[in-house]
Amino acid sequence: MANHQKFKLDRAFMRALDRTNPREYACNVLRGFAVRVAANGTVSYTYRYQDATGKPKRVTVGRWPDIDPAAAREAAKAHGALTDRKGDSLAVRLAKSEARTTAQKKVGTITLRAFLADHYDDYLRTHGRTGTKNSDLIRSKSGFAHLLDRDLSAITAWDVEKWRSERLRAGRKPATCNRYINALRGAFSRAVERDIIEAHPMRSVKKQREPEPDGDRYLMPEEEQRLRDSLDAYDEAVRDEQRNVARRLRRRIDIGTRTYGDATKPAVLLALNLACRRGELLKLEWRHVDLGGARVTFPGINTKSAKSRVLALNREALEVLTAWRAQCPADAVFVFPNEKGDAPLCELKNWPRVRDAAKITRLRFRFHDARHHAASRLTMAGVDIYSVSKVLGHRDTRMTARYAHLSPQHMRDVMAALDQPNVNVDTPASQKSA
Repeated sequence: MANHQKFKLDRAFMRALDRTNPREYACNVLRGFAVRVAANGTVSYTYRYQDATGKPKRVTVGRWPDIDPAAAREAAKAHGALTDRKGDSLAVRLAKSEARTTAQKKVGTITLRAFLADHYDDYLRTHGRTGTKNSDLIRSKSGFAHLLDRDLSAITAWDVEKWRSERLRAGRKPATCNRYINALRGAFSRAVERDIIEAHPMRSVKKQREPEPDGDRYLMPEEEQRLRDSLDAYDEAVRDEQRNVARRLRRRIDIGTRTYGDATKPAVLLALNLACRRGELLKLEWRHVDLGGARVTFPGINTKSAKSRVLALNREALEVLTAWRAQCPADAVFVFPNEKGDAPLCELKNWPRVRDAAKITRLRFRFHDARHHAASRLTMAGVDIYSVSKVLGHRDTRMTARYAHLSPQHMRDVMAALDQPNVNVDTPASQKSA
């Protein structure tokens, strides 16, 4: 609890509750029962206790105004009467187990749909970095929509294995199936933590083996040149269109002072030089760009690892950012803002046009592959794996090891083994010495 003050939790208290102040209000009648105001204004009833191992637990027993405080308090009492707690004797635990079995046979458990809406969505919004993305995967037609109206306790590992088998036969990749299954696994883990179900039904569901990531997703010199030529042609076409529009509207616009027609070319060039993710680049703010010190900071709030990353700007990246800053409004917040300027760009909608014009047929070059390309170039230039991992923002150098085979020194060390004498291990020692 935030403090030791206790409150009389009745309907009058709930009607006067300030939803703009995230806080938890303890009940003065039932120990562990409280009203919790979330940051998004949702008001729920919670019940805290210690499980049989002494681990603190908190469950949500309802929401205001769906049920009143008295009913929520009774639900908390009922939960406590059926849940094993620290200090319970063996006889008490056996009695609670029988009571849980009887109650489940009478009313069943909560459905998957209700659990996601009433419990898991709030948990993801509070603790996750991608909102309700995982629960949305579960609800989707490609996911487990057919299980939404089934009780949690009735969903089995076989249901999941059957779904995966059907998806694999339909041509889905193992990595895609794993992503959906992991989303459902996380929901069940949360249900177990909240004592909504006793056992995790997916314990026996193993991760599908995935092919090793392709570490060769980089551009050959002639492919990179075609991409850069495509960027130049696209940018010039945009600037020509801007001139034509200004001419038709009889507006004076000095295109000559603008280095770029729109955000596409500078964004792609920065991606090729900074080895950053698309989200990190599009959410970048000017306050994190130090042109004088030639460095850029990707704050932890935008990075996959949740850790800030500071990179020195190489010559081309510095030139691109300097030219782009000169044509942006002085009060611009984001490096790549949307049309209104109040939020970052969500996507570079003209990137496919530039990529297709470059005619890179050897591989389907995605925007994220610009990051792989930069990492590959660093490795092939002889930069050590540890330094490359720092540039990429990897937590572990094992994630960067996929690029190791591109290192000239690595390849020299491997192939140098062939320079050793060709000695058969079965050759007698006397012949080896001779």
